Amino acid sequence: MSYDNLFIGRDNLLYSVVKLIDITVTKCKNMVINIYGKDGVGKTRLAAEMVARFGREEYSWVYTACDQVLKQNSNPIINFFLHYFSIAEHDEYHISHSKIVKTFEKLAENVSNKALIHELNQGIVFIEALLGIVELDNEHIDSEVAKNRHENTFFALTNIFRLMSLNRPVVFFIDNSDDLDEETKDFLTYFIPLVEDYPIFIILLSRDKQSETVTKIKKINSADLIWSKTQGNVFFIEQIINYVKRENLIDSDHKLITSELDIPEDVNSMILTRVDKLDDTLKLVIKTAAVLGVKFNITTLKHMMGGTDVAKYIAEGESENLWEASSRNNYLFRNSLLRDSIYHLLLKSHVKNIHFKAVYTIEKIYQENLSEHYDELIYNSINGELVDKSIEYLIKAGDLAKKLHHHASALSYFTKLINYIADKPIEKETIIIDSNLKFVDIYLEDGNLEKAGEILADITANDLSSDFFIKKYDYLHTKLIFLQEKHRKLLNHLSPKLNSLTNNEYKNFYLIYYLDSLRFLSMNGEFENMAAELIEQHSNDDNDFFVGRVVNLMGVYYMEKGQYFEALQNFKLNFNLIESEENYRFLASGAHNIGTIYHKLGDKEQAIVYYRRALKIAEDTGNRITKCKVLCDIALVEQRENHTDNAIQKLNRALDIATLIQNDNQKSKIYYNLSQINYGKRNFDEALINCLLAKSIGEKLNNRLTTSYVNSLLGKIYFAVGKVSQAKEILLLNIEHQKEIGDSEGLANSYVILAIEANSCKEFNSADKYYSKSFDILHKLGNKKAEGSCLYNWAVCDYEQLKYQEAIAKLNEVISIFTECDYSVGSRAANSLLNSLKKSNIAD
Repeated sequence: MSYDNLFIGRDNLLYSVVKLIDITVTKCKNMVINIYGKDGVGKTRLAAEMVARFGREEYSWVYTACDQVLKQNSNPIINFFLHYFSIAEHDEYHISHSKIVKTFEKLAENVSNKALIHELNQGIVFIEALLGIVELDNEHIDSEVAKNRHENTFFALTNIFRLMSLNRPVVFFIDNSDDLDEETKDFLTYFIPLVEDYPIFIILLSRDKQSETVTKIKKINSADLIWSKTQGNVFFIEQIINYVKRENLIDSDHKLITSELDIPEDVNSMILTRVDKLDDTLKLVIKTAAVLGVKFNITTLKHMMGGTDVAKYIAEGESENLWEASSRNNYLFRNSLLRDSIYHLLLKSHVKNIHFKAVYTIEKIYQENLSEHYDELIYNSINGELVDKSIEYLIKAGDLAKKLHHHASALSYFTKLINYIADKPIEKETIIIDSNLKFVDIYLEDGNLEKAGEILADITANDLSSDFFIKKYDYLHTKLIFLQEKHRKLLNHLSPKLNSLTNNEYKNFYLIYYLDSLRFLSMNGEFENMAAELIEQHSNDDNDFFVGRVVNLMGVYYMEKGQYFEALQNFKLNFNLIESEENYRFLASGAHNIGTIYHKLGDKEQAIVYYRRALKIAEDTGNRITKCKVLCDIALVEQRENHTDNAIQKLNRALDIATLIQNDNQKSKIYYNLSQINYGKRNFDEALINCLLAKSIGEKLNNRLTTSYVNSLLGKIYFAVGKVSQAKEILLLNIEHQKEIGDSEGLANSYVILAIEANSCKEFNSADKYYSKSFDILHKLGNKKAEGSCLYNWAVCDYEQLKYQEAIAKLNEVISIFTECDYSVGSRAANSLLNSLKKSNIAD
C-alpha cells in the first residue's frame, strides 16, 4: 500500500480521523468507524497517507483488503499475517515456525500479562494451520474437535491483536469491507466486543454506509466518515492524467500543447484506450488476470497462458500501475474499478471460455490440494456456465466448511447453491432436501433450536425421497427433542423403535439420548437396568468407546445422587476405556470427572493430581471448555486451602476463556466462585455484584441447578450485610426449589446457612433443627468434608447452649471425619476447640 504521487487536499478528513484515533487509544478503548464512498474516490489512498504522515513508531498500522470476487474464507486475515510474519511461499515449516515464534517473543518482551502470553503460545499451531504452514487432519475430524479448532483459532487471533495493542495501539484498516467473507465477519463480530478495553482502532473502508457487512460488524458503531463524491473521483482523475501524459499532450512546463483535448467520456473507455496501446501478449495477460479476479495467482495464470513466462509481463504491469504483489504467489489489481472495467469490456464468449479454461487448469495443477481452491473453482464454474461443476464445488465447499465448524461459510455456500439451481433445468429436489437437512444440523450444533425446528417443520414426508433422507431427518428431529430437554416426549418418540435399530447408523446416538432421558426423569430402575444391559452387550461387541459413554453417564447418575464411591468407580472405568482407545477428545473431561469426585470425597491431593492431568490434556488438545472447568475446580481447592490469591488468578484466567468462547453457563459458575471468595474475604459488596451476575446469567439460561446454589450464596450475603428478612425469604423459597429438583447437596447447604444465622440470633431450637436436617443429608451423601463442617458448627452451637458433653462428642466425631478425608485445616480447628474445652475443665 504505497504511492509515489502527492496527496492533495482532504487534510481535514485526514486529521479528523487521526484525532479520533488519539482520543480513543488514550482512553485505552477500541472503536470501529466506517469511511465510505464510491470506488475510486481515494479511501485506500487516505489510509496510506495516514501511515506515511504519522509513521510506524507511535502506532501499529495494520492494513488488509478483502477479495471482492472470490471472498475466500479468512482471506484478509491470512494475507495480513503472512505479511506480518514475513512468511514466503516456499519457506519450509521450521523457517515459518521460527518467524512466528520470534515475532511473539519480541511482542512479549514488554508485556507483563504472562497468562496472555501462555495462551498465545498454546495457540501457535492454530495460527499455523490457518496460514497453511501446517496441515491438520481434516479427513477424520469430528464435530466437537472441529468446533474446538475453530474456537481456538479465533481465540489465538484475538490474543495476537491483544498482545500487539499492549506494545503499541493498533490501527486496523479493512479495505473493501463490503466484501468480507463469512469467516472474517464471524471473527470480527466475535473479536470486537472482546477487545473493548484494548487500544484497537478499526477502520472499515467501504462503498456503502448501509451494507449488510458493515452493519453486522459495527454493532458498537462509533462514527462514520464519508469520502464524498463531490470531492472528486481520484481514480478517474488519475486515469485522465495518465492519458494526457501517455498521449504527449503536455510540454516540459506541464502545459497543454493543444486547446482541443479529446478525452474519453467515461473511465471504461479511457482504460480500454490505455490497454489497447500495450503489447499484445501483455494485453492477453491483463485480460486473463482480470477474469481470474481482483486477486490472481501467478502459477494459475502461467498455466493458462500456455506456459508463457509471465514474470516479464507481471513486471510490466507493475510499472504500468496495474497491479502489485499481494501475498506469496498472488498479485492484486491496484484498483477494483480498473479490473472491473477490463473484465466488462471483454466479449461474453471470451470471458466464458477463460473461466472454462480456469476450472480445468486449477483442477489439473492443484489436484493434490483442491479443497484450498474451492472458491476459485466455484467462481469460474458459475461464470463459465459449467452447471455440474458449479453444483459439485458448492456442495464440496459447504460440506468442508461444515466439517471444520465454519458454520457461517457453510450456510452461505448451501444458500448460494439453492439460489444457483433455482432457474436451472435440472432435478433439484434432492439437492434442496440435502441442503435443508444440513442447515438443520448446523443450527443444532450452534444451539439455534428455533431455526432448526422451523426448517424441520417445513419438511414433509414427500420431500424425503430415500431411506438415507428418512433416517437423517428422524435423527435430527430426535436430536432437537433431546436438546430441547423434552425428555418425556423423547422417550415416547424412541420407545417404539428401540428394538428395530439394528441397521441404523444413528443407533448409538438414540440409545445414549434415551438413557440420558431416563436419568433426567429420575427413572432410576429403568436407567440402571438399561445401562447394565448396554454395557454387557457392547462389551461383547468390543465397542469400548460406546461402553465408555454409558459408564460415564452412570458416573454422572451416581454423582447426582451423592453416591460418590460408585461415581468414582464408573468414572475411573470410563477413563481407562477412553485412554486405551486414545480418544483425547474425552480424556480431559474423564480425568476432570475423577478429580471432581475426589474433591467431593475430601481427598484434595488426588483431586489435584487428576485436575492437573486434565489441564495438561486440555491444553495439549486445545479443549478450552474443559480447561476452563478445570481451572475453576483447581481454584476451588486452593480457595479451601486459603490460597485465595492463586484461586482468584485462576478464576480470572477461566473467566477470560469463558468470555472468549462465549460460554455463559461457565461464566455463571465463575462469577459464583468469585463471589464465594470475596464473601470469605468479607468483601461483601464485590461478593454481591458477582453473585447477582451469576444469578442473572443462570436465570437467562433457565439453569435450575445454578439457581439453587447461587440463591444459597445470595442468602448468606444478605445475612452478612444485615438484610435478614430478604435472606430468609430467598433461602426458604430456595429450599422448596431444591427439593423439587432433587439437589440434595444444595438443600443441605441451605439448612446450614439458616442454622448458622439462627445460632447467631440465639434461636437455638431452630438452629438444632436445621443442623440435624443438613447433617442427615450429608451423611447419606458421603460428602465427608461437608459432613464434618456441618457437625463442627453444630458442636459450636451446643457449646453456646452450655451443652458441653454433646459438643465434645460431636468434636471427636468431627476430628475422626476430617482425619479420614485428610482435611487438616478442619482437624486443627476441631482439636483447638476441643483442647480449649478441656483446659477450661468444662469436660469434667
